[in-house]
Amino acid sequence: MSVTKNLWPVFGICLLLSGCDTYTAEPYGIEMDNNVILKRLAPANVTVGQFTAPANISMMCRLVGPIHLPGDVAPEDYISKAISAELELAGLSGNAGPGVTLTGQIDQFSFNSMIGDASWDIGLTVASTNGKKLAVSESYPFHASYVGDAACHNVADAFEPAVEALTSKLVADPGFPELLKN
Repeated sequence: MSVTKNLWPVFGICLLLSGCDTYTAEPYGIEMDNNVILKRLAPANVTVGQFTAPANISMMCRLVGPIHLPGDVAPEDYISKAISAELELAGLSGNAGPGVTLTGQIDQFSFNSMIGDASWDIGLTVASTNGKKLAVSESYPFHASYVGDAACHNVADAFEPAVEALTSKLVADPGFPELLKN
């Protein structure tokens, strides 16, 4: 009887710890359609500078656990690295001569994991040192679940394609080439 009585605190701690999990999004993958669009642009020397985000961004999913990004980067760093990777692959960065620097501000960043409304909603304004700005947004739907653990896995799994869709909207926008002009 005393052994069982002494185990109750251990069972309580195990129960509390089992209710919290972490969910990790995938690393960003280059979108080939973006590469085709970017390679059609005039040669440029583009640097991706600092991206910022509101201080109140929450990555907590249903009080089940947080959504982690690869390398424990902040969302604004994940997005800036995605844009930088697209530009590098297309040969638009690291070139000699004068160039422009792109900076960004995340205007909207949220997700909903509920059935019927599951989506990542990301809004971004990109500014160039040439004075031009461009705002894009993406509402990326995904499948949800009634079960918190499954829903949060879906949130994490949908983040990378949501950022791909956002970068696709950015580079396909008719105003994007203007950001790259020196």
